[in-house]
Amino acid sequence: MRERCRGQVRQWSCWATDARGIDFPEASQVALIVRESFEISGQRVSKELALMITSRPLEKMTVTRINQHTRNHWGIENKNHYIRDTVYREDHNQTWTRNGPTFGM
Repeated sequence: MRERCRGQVRQWSCWATDARGIDFPEASQVALIVRESFEISGQRVSKELALMITSRPLEKMTVTRINQHTRNHWGIENKNHYIRDTVYREDHNQTWTRNGPTFGM
């Protein structure tokens, strides 16, 4: 998948294989998703790797569906957390009790 967004080109690649030999309960497939962002000029800005494990067999969860499902999931997560971080300033909360974290010390 490739898209142009906010002055950058984002590219998602996905590879999957069966999970034979992996000691993980109910694992059917293992997938690797590579997310890359590029400037319009072609210079890479960032690269992220995500390892996915699913119990869905290849017949029901193709590489394209794994990629789409992951993108949709993160779209919801980003939408929710953006509001919480900007409107409610959740990341700026310095509330703690007992031996909790202390910021700005």
